[in-house]
Amino acid sequence: MAVPLGRGQPPPAQLLANGAATGWFPNPDSMPAPDLGPMCSLLAEHLKRLKGSSSSGLDMVATPFLKYAVRYVPRGEGRGFHAEHVLLPLLAQLFLLSFARARVPADWKVAKITLLYKKGPMLDPNSYRMLAVSGTMYRLYANVICSLLTSWCISQSKIPDTQFGFYPGRNTLQPMFILRHLQHAAHTIKPSNSSRLRTAFIDFKQAYDTITRQALWSHFRHIRMPAILLSAL
Repeated sequence: MAVPLGRGQPPPAQLLANGAATGWFPNPDSMPAPDLGPMCSLLAEHLKRLKGSSSSGLDMVATPFLKYAVRYVPRGEGRGFHAEHVLLPLLAQLFLLSFARARVPADWKVAKITLLYKKGPMLDPNSYRMLAVSGTMYRLYANVICSLLTSWCISQSKIPDTQFGFYPGRNTLQPMFILRHLQHAAHTIKPSNSSRLRTAFIDFKQAYDTITRQALWSHFRHIRMPAILLSAL
């Protein structure tokens, strides 16, 4: 697609948006598949974060079985022992295979659903929210994919500075701090001769259930997500 630039032409962002509306998307970025070594390191971090009390889901793979499957090997200098995770290289090879082929076992897609009462009439289905507990293997694999995706987004600056949720090193305390300083500035500086600060707090009802999936996939392609990541998702 040829993108005309210069005076009298729309900005590139608008041109790309117009192209996406007609079914055109920019070429995806290139990203090599992770090797066994980096995958083992990444998987080891997520194994440490597993909670031994977590439910196993329908796959019946106990979390402690994956987390504490270690053996103690004597150190090379002959003093003491070090723990060696016996399942780590096998799990890494399995996850690399699933990542390369963009496929997961069918059993991983089955989740255990529990209804949690929120408020309202007890007989009204809308008074409950569903809690899905996936299998331990699928949760572990999904966390690894999430880390790969987050690393790519950070390296390519795909996440704006205004997003504080679901981002490493950011939390809701930071926007509260910014809002407090904006409130103080409004009372002190009084821009436009007014000390009022207008804010909007929006809580989207059932945001996850009502989002248009096709629009989400289009956004991934618009930001040039590597094909290997998009296929894994």
